[in-house]
Amino acid sequence: GLIAHLARAFPAIPLYASVGCGAVNAEDVLFLEELGARGVVLPPGISPAEVAHIRSRTSVELEVFLLAAVEPLRPGTCILGGYLHRGSPALGSARRGRYCGRACGAPWRLKAGAGQARSCRLSFSELDMAGEVLSYLKSGVTVFKLQGRHLSPEATGLTVQRYRRVLDQALAAFGQQKEGEVRAWGNSR
Repeated sequence: GLIAHLARAFPAIPLYASVGCGAVNAEDVLFLEELGARGVVLPPGISPAEVAHIRSRTSVELEVFLLAAVEPLRPGTCILGGYLHRGSPALGSARRGRYCGRACGAPWRLKAGAGQARSCRLSFSELDMAGEVLSYLKSGVTVFKLQGRHLSPEATGLTVQRYRRVLDQALAAFGQQKEGEVRAWGNSR
């Protein structure tokens, strides 16, 4: 695959497997590590216990989302925005630099046969894992991510400030001497 080819062709460049690669367990992460990935972005909502299990089997950097929209299908692979707003699912996921119109959060009218139509949302909830930062640190997470492409610049600033405070408190509680070992990133790759 592409990851293995790039790892061989450019060994000095660290490769990171995005959430769109679909790694959801230790076997998936181990596979990506064997291909040459230095780090793996895990899906939003993965628990600290699941991360600890993955960490026990792999040595790659593990990245988790502390703030993210919960997608109704497989994280990082939604093509609904590209399909609805650009006319083609091939235009892909917002996580791949494409358009996300948050169609999953829009009200949809569902009709079953001749029955009554009802309004519902496919999904759209914000995942906020601020309360799990210390547990994530203990489980072996090395990078924290905040999904914020939908936020205004002002909201982004306030969000980053909030999570910076949470991270600083967790690092102090964790007894981390060198903060450089844990990187806080403001956006997803």
